[in-house]
Amino acid sequence: MSRGSKVSANLLPSSERLLGMPPDPRQKHFNPLTSQPAGWPADGKFFPLGRNSAVKADWTKVWDYILIAKEFMSKVHRKCDPQVPRMEAVEVVDDVLNNMETFVLTTIFVRGWSLGWARNLIGFILNNVSTASYVRLIAVQGGPVCEEEVAFTKILLLELGFSIVFEDSGGPEVEERYTLRCKLDGVQVTTPAIPFEVLVKQYHSVNQIYHNLQQDVSPYWSNSRVPNLQRLAVISCAEMWFIDGHSKRLNPEEVDEHHPDGMTVNDKLNSEIMRALEDARTRAASKGFRPNEDWRKSEGANKVYQQYFDLTLRTLASMGITPTG
Repeated sequence: MSRGSKVSANLLPSSERLLGMPPDPRQKHFNPLTSQPAGWPADGKFFPLGRNSAVKADWTKVWDYILIAKEFMSKVHRKCDPQVPRMEAVEVVDDVLNNMETFVLTTIFVRGWSLGWARNLIGFILNNVSTASYVRLIAVQGGPVCEEEVAFTKILLLELGFSIVFEDSGGPEVEERYTLRCKLDGVQVTTPAIPFEVLVKQYHSVNQIYHNLQQDVSPYWSNSRVPNLQRLAVISCAEMWFIDGHSKRLNPEEVDEHHPDGMTVNDKLNSEIMRALEDARTRAASKGFRPNEDWRKSEGANKVYQQYFDLTLRTLASMGITPTG
């Protein structure tokens, strides 16, 4: 029987059901893994990443939800209400913190967990499309399950009507293992409203989050009122540390006053996110909004940017960067 058949998986021979549910005919985009461990299905074990996924759960209702969300977002008109006051710089950071969400789950042996994960991410995007302009999704590499979550995030964004603005797989020498920036197409935008964008960043480890994130969440003046707010969510993270070739729940080298015996990966993740947000808030309180001009535009813009973030002053020329002007 064709794997593309619409016949219920309950009617399939047991030998074929072991291969997973047939793909939903409404799925248009696929994103198989490229660096999975031996024996792990490239087309997905928990998410329908390819046409030969090993997924056992019934994703029919998720695809229903995707189509409903896409239809809703196509009717959104992003416009500013001049009667709504702008927030101060500190309030923008507080707003990000107060509305931050997480989809990190620890019960992956509940076989349908990926269904809830997908619905949560769809809901997060849907809930913010009319009030925010910049959604940041944070992920930390933690094995093939985390890779599936990030891979499906790209599929989901494309299915919802986003287009890719930028995509890059960084090497071990950079903090970001993977970066994806997407813009929602087909939505009416009236200036000074800004198009709705989603930025996905996957880091090699939790120890690489702080520096990048504390800059990412530093407030722009343009993000100080609806519908241009900033939003943040954690979508993926390892459950265990991998130390000396072994998986361990606690890392005794990662300690603080609240965790004198060591931290779990999630403890460290929470600590780094909160440290980044607290430092962004402190900087906003003393310096206000971050510079709006891209630091690569000119030597002057670069200097202003480095001064705001208290960085060691380096010219674009010394970094081998040509001003974008």
